[in-house]
Amino acid sequence: MIPIEAQRSDEAPPRPLRLGMALSAVTFAQLAISFAIQWYTVTQLGAGADTDALYAALTVPQMVMLALIDPLAFVLTPLLSRRNERERRIIGSQIFWVVAGCSILIAAGAGTMAPVTVPVLAPGFSEATAELAVSLARIEASAIAGAACTMVLTGLYHAGQVFLWPAIAMLISSIVGWLILLVGIHSGGIVLAAWVQVITFGGPVFFLIRSISWWPWSSYSGLLRLLSEVWWQCKPLIASAFYYRTGFIVDRLLTSFLAPGSIVVLELASRVHFAVVRIVNQGITAPIVPVLASLSGQGSWLAFKQQCRERLMWIVLLSSAAVFGLAAIAVVSPYLYPSGGERPVVGALRSDDLNKLTVALILGSGVLLFGSISHLAMSAFYAQGDTRAPTKLQVFTYSIGIALKAAGFFLGGLYGIMAAMSVSYAIDAIVLGGALDRRLRLRLSAEPQASLELSVAGVPPRSL
Repeated sequence: MIPIEAQRSDEAPPRPLRLGMALSAVTFAQLAISFAIQWYTVTQLGAGADTDALYAALTVPQMVMLALIDPLAFVLTPLLSRRNERERRIIGSQIFWVVAGCSILIAAGAGTMAPVTVPVLAPGFSEATAELAVSLARIEASAIAGAACTMVLTGLYHAGQVFLWPAIAMLISSIVGWLILLVGIHSGGIVLAAWVQVITFGGPVFFLIRSISWWPWSSYSGLLRLLSEVWWQCKPLIASAFYYRTGFIVDRLLTSFLAPGSIVVLELASRVHFAVVRIVNQGITAPIVPVLASLSGQGSWLAFKQQCRERLMWIVLLSSAAVFGLAAIAVVSPYLYPSGGERPVVGALRSDDLNKLTVALILGSGVLLFGSISHLAMSAFYAQGDTRAPTKLQVFTYSIGIALKAAGFFLGGLYGIMAAMSVSYAIDAIVLGGALDRRLRLRLSAEPQASLELSVAGVPPRSL
């Protein structure tokens, strides 16, 4: 295992481009395996009521991950990046054990409440499908604890400028889950598929836990103040994330009224989109978050803006290439799988299912174009210690997105929802990117005056 101290402060960090390429490669492999798990499950069990229940059962765990765990991840890395190595280890260990205890309690509560939450979140299910979803939800609730612990450990590594090992740990866990599925899918069925989800979320903990102290409580000095600071920064994200970061709840609620298999198609298309976005985020944005936090602390706004602009260019290039790739698939797929056949052509999937998935991928490709741009803008705000401004903006853009999805559902069903997602992500990127640009323009306009005042006082101006 690679301890968090593996990269010493006196060593030159890897070149950003090479690190980004390595991160993108590992993340691509991990997400490819993750998608293979979903794809193999659907091809072996079919796109129908059982697989709809599997994804519906994951709704509450995903909601907790997005609304509680992800906000903490955004705050934790910049916060720990400002500490030295010893402080990071002690503080990170204390936060880990606090989060582990809280997440176990939340997971237990989510499993207990499954008979209540599933009918509310998927009201269009038949009674049999709803009962299956409840039993699967009790299993998948345990993924909450694994995801929370993985998030804290990953943030601790990232704050220490170690990026590859957490990604490799996630890759190994995904491979283990895939192998278990390959061996046991025909005997374990949909229940085994639910347990594999739990393994992929929680498995990285076993590879990353060496970075924390088993008993970091020799000193409680500053712990309450630290937790208060973390809570103060997370509070606006958590309060609003239940609203603007849980759009998949609306998606699944609406598609539960459509034909069986619609949730599966929506889920697979969304996983492809978000996998590409995550690859770009991990390779392009994640490595510069500690750098942006440091530049923000120094007040080096010109360098801050240059870093953001450079990463934006790479994001646009890679995202555009992904959209062109999907367009090529759309052109070829009708010839590979002619419509109208009832006989399965890939496992238990029919040609109509595959063509429906292809159309959904194309209509939702706006997620690929604009998702990573929004993530870059949010990360830049968070690196400045500002979680409130982007949160307020995303509440506004999400409200527009909800209205668009509702209109899309009534006008075009599944395809209307996917098209609405593209438009809403475009609006989000434009609003967040514009706000960040205005913020940095104001910072830069004030910087020359600040440098002049320092020079008059006999202090050399800071080098940008």
